[in-house]
Amino acid sequence: MSLIKKKLDQSASSKKESLIFGCLLTNSAGRGFNGLYQANNDFLRAIIRYSHFREIHIFTRHSDLKPLQEEWTTFIGQYGSDKTIHFMPAHELPEYFKITQYQVFHQGDPYIGQLAALRDKCAEVPFPITGRGHTLSSDNHLSESRELLLSPMKPCDAILCSSESQLQVMKRLLSAASASISDHIGVAIPYKGTLKGLPLGIDPETAFSGTRDEARELLGYDAKIPMILVLGRLSPSDKMDLHPLLLGINDLVDTDYMAYMLKY
Repeated sequence: MSLIKKKLDQSASSKKESLIFGCLLTNSAGRGFNGLYQANNDFLRAIIRYSHFREIHIFTRHSDLKPLQEEWTTFIGQYGSDKTIHFMPAHELPEYFKITQYQVFHQGDPYIGQLAALRDKCAEVPFPITGRGHTLSSDNHLSESRELLLSPMKPCDAILCSSESQLQVMKRLLSAASASISDHIGVAIPYKGTLKGLPLGIDPETAFSGTRDEARELLGYDAKIPMILVLGRLSPSDKMDLHPLLLGINDLVDTDYMAYMLKY
């Protein structure tokens, strides 16, 4: 709470726009590989290492504070020495929204309606809120998409989509949610935020820069065997649409090759 008191004292004398980045993050230790946690962690690593923010506030559940700090200690020590980085419990978000003029506040999933509502209730001056589109197949009943439409989002708020396909799916979800609201109350409510395309980044220090044949050799695959690369989780009922994959496999079966390999 001492940091909050210090912030209150500072805000009483000055409320200038600052280079402060805020985000909600979940501890990923012990979870194995998970695409959502990996993408969110990579995004935060890039913010810490390459951004011009002078201060970063990382909020998480109170029970995750200690393991999250331990998880990030080495990386912050190597690449974040030029920034002031704080780890705070998520239940203190209302207080920080009152006293901090974030340049942007980020959440690692697209459903940012509750953050927008908290900002409108607590913040003296609105600041942008962004969310990263990830798994969009879980909103089966459109409840989360309807919440986005009904929340006090603003044009400065954005859902970041990693591909054009994801952006189109997000548009369809919001359109379907708006139609469902119209069916009940007779009024179609538009999405008041912004949808932006922002591909997932690649760490230049770890990215492979060789040719396709060199990559095959490195992975131990025959250079002449057809391959399909599937960037997604294979599931008969969730996640990615399997139809394009099945069409690709069908094309391979129809060739003269007697074998093919599937890499996912």
